[in-house]
Amino acid sequence: MNIFLIVALVAGLGTSEAAQKKSAVIFDLDDTLVETRYRSYEILRQIAVQQNLPQLLNLTVDTTDYYCTKSLSNVGLTDATIVAKVCGESDWASELQSLWGKKFHANPASIPYDHMLAGAPLFVNALVKDLGVQVIYLTGRNQEATARASQAQLNYYGFPKGPLITKPTAYTGPDEEFKRQELRRLLQTYNVVAVFDDSLKNANMFRAELPLTVPVVRPTRTPGDPSGVSAGIDQIRDYLAGEPTLRSVVERAKKLKKPGASSERPS
Repeated sequence: MNIFLIVALVAGLGTSEAAQKKSAVIFDLDDTLVETRYRSYEILRQIAVQQNLPQLLNLTVDTTDYYCTKSLSNVGLTDATIVAKVCGESDWASELQSLWGKKFHANPASIPYDHMLAGAPLFVNALVKDLGVQVIYLTGRNQEATARASQAQLNYYGFPKGPLITKPTAYTGPDEEFKRQELRRLLQTYNVVAVFDDSLKNANMFRAELPLTVPVVRPTRTPGDPSGVSAGIDQIRDYLAGEPTLRSVVERAKKLKKPGASSERPS
C-alpha cells in the first residue's frame, strides 16, 4: 500500500476541540529519520588515516555499527588502548571526548554524511498535513555544536517544520534521562499520540512513561529481533518496509486524537 494511503485511512478524523491539547508526534533524528552509519563510516576512515590505523580502512558501510566499539571490533581492532582513544570508555562523558565522539557528536561538518531513512520525509509530512498533528524533533544532539546543522539537515530532506529540541551543551547525562525530562515537559502542553526513537534504552523509557495506547515505534536494522525490547514497542526497518506496522500505528494514534483522549499516564 502506498504510504499516502496509510495516512488517508484516517484523514479528516483528527479534529479535536479547541479546549484540548494539540496532538503531537515525537521523532528522534539519528537512525530514526536519518541513517548515521554513513557519518560514522566517514569519520572512522578519517581517523584511520590520521592515526595510522590501516586495519580500520577495511571498514565498509555495511560493517559500520551504531556503536563505535563494535565497528572497530568488526575489523579486528580490539586493543583496549586504541579502542579507548578512538571510541572512549564505556561512559558517555568519555565517548564525547574520544576522537570519534568529537567528530560524531560535536562537529556539524559531519552531519551531511547522513543518509535519509527510506520513506521518512514522506511519512512525516503525511502525518502533519493529513492528520493535523504537530511534529516535534527530540534529539540527543548537542545544542551549541549541531543545532544549526540539524535544522539545515531537516530542511534539506524536506521534513516539516516543528520544534527542534536538543541537549543543552552542558548536559552530559544519558539520552534517556534527558528525553524523559523533555517528555514530561511536553506532556504539559501536547497530547502525544506516538513516539519514534531507534534507541533501545529510549524506546523502553518512552514505553514505561506513556500509556500502552500510545504507539512507541523503534526503527532498527533488525526489526525481527525482540532482544531487550519492552512489550508494546513496534519495530520497523524503515518507513517503506514498515508500512503494515505503520498503518496500525496511525490507526492507534487517530484514536488518541478523539476528544477526551490523553497520552498522560494515570497517576
